[in-house]
Amino acid sequence: MYVWISLIILLLLTVAYSVLVYYASPLRDPSFQPNSGNAGSLLPWLQGIRESDWIRGATVLAGLLASNFAWLLWQLNQPQRLRLLARRPRSRTKLAIQSLFIGAYAGIGFVFFAGLWILFMGYLMVQWLVD
Repeated sequence: MYVWISLIILLLLTVAYSVLVYYASPLRDPSFQPNSGNAGSLLPWLQGIRESDWIRGATVLAGLLASNFAWLLWQLNQPQRLRLLARRPRSRTKLAIQSLFIGAYAGIGFVFFAGLWILFMGYLMVQWLVD
């Protein structure tokens, strides 16, 4: 239940971040010349935000979304996991299977993170906030 609520909150935060990036983009200014080395926000109240801050925001948001997706998949797959573990008589086998599941979901989370990070960084580059 709480995973779904946090997922909705994170998706709303992602939409808000996308809108902020869109309006902070120098492409909104008609005098902006692409490929002139002047990327970054032209809005006075956003000029103090450095490139590293935009990258850090994209990284944190991608990490939060990826961990939330992996946790959601972990919870949705719980009945099948428990059925599989209940059929195993030895505790060492159960531990090995549980470790395998943890590694698999950590890998799924990392793949989600990498994909989302590339997507967010591409969006920042298209909007000329990151060189």
